[in-house]
Amino acid sequence: MARQDYSNARNIHDMTTRELRGYIFDMSREAQERLDSVDLEDTSRAFRESAEGITGRGGRVRRSTSNMTKEEMREYAYQLRDFASLDTESGYAQSIDWKENKSRYQTFIRNRKDDPYWSQFITEKGNVSKKGYEEYKKFINFVKSVEDVKLQYTYRTLLEKGTSQIRQGGDSKTRLKAMSDILNKVYADSKGKGLTTDQLVNKFNQAWEDYQEQQSAGVKKQTQTKHIPSTKRKKQKSSSNIKVKTTRKMRTHGTVHE
Repeated sequence: MARQDYSNARNIHDMTTRELRGYIFDMSREAQERLDSVDLEDTSRAFRESAEGITGRGGRVRRSTSNMTKEEMREYAYQLRDFASLDTESGYAQSIDWKENKSRYQTFIRNRKDDPYWSQFITEKGNVSKKGYEEYKKFINFVKSVEDVKLQYTYRTLLEKGTSQIRQGGDSKTRLKAMSDILNKVYADSKGKGLTTDQLVNKFNQAWEDYQEQQSAGVKKQTQTKHIPSTKRKKQKSSSNIKVKTTRKMRTHGTVHE
C-alpha cells in the first residue's frame, strides 16, 4: 500500500494506515543511521533495550510494514518514536544537537570574549572553537539546577527569568549582572575538583547569599548617612514652629487684656 504524508497528523494514534507507513518509512531509516553512528557496547542499558525493540535478527532496523496490521504499525511507530527520543548518545544525535545549538553556543562564547575562562574557546583568528561546546552544555546544566532559577536552554533566558526572582531592591540590572558573574565564577573555580551538581549549586547559593548580605549592608549604611542632614532640617522646622506659636500667644493675651 502506498505511503502518505503524515506531517499534518496530530499524533500517531490519529494517523491513517498510509500515514503510518510514511512515518515508519522515515523513522526506521533515521533509526538505522543512529545505530550506525554508535557502538552499542558503549551505550546505556536503556538505549540498548530500546534498540532491541526495533531491530530484527540481523541487528538491522525493521523497515517493512507489508505484513503488519494497522495496530501493529501503530505500536511499531511508537517504538521508533521512543527510540529517537531516548537517543542522546549516538553520533547522529550529537550531530543534530550541535546543529540546533551551534548558534546559541557561539553567541554565548562571543559575549564572553573578555572572560578569562570562556575566552580560551576563541581561536587566534577570532572564531569560536567547537572544543568548548561540551563545557557550555555542562555549564547550562549547572545553571538549570540552581534552586529557584528557571530557564529553558540558554544563559540569556536565565537572566530574563531571574528578574522576578531577585528583584529585592536596588538596581535590577546590576543584580542580574552580579548573578551571571557569580554563576560563572563558581563554575570556573570548581573545574577539576570533582564536585557534584548539588555541591556546585550549594556553592552558588552561598555565594549569592553573601552578595545579598553585602548589598544589604551597603544600602543600610547609605540610608543612615542620608538621614543625618534630614534630621537637621527637621530641627530647623521645629524651631520655626515654636516662634510662630509664641507670636500667637502674645496676640491672644493682648486681646483678653483689652
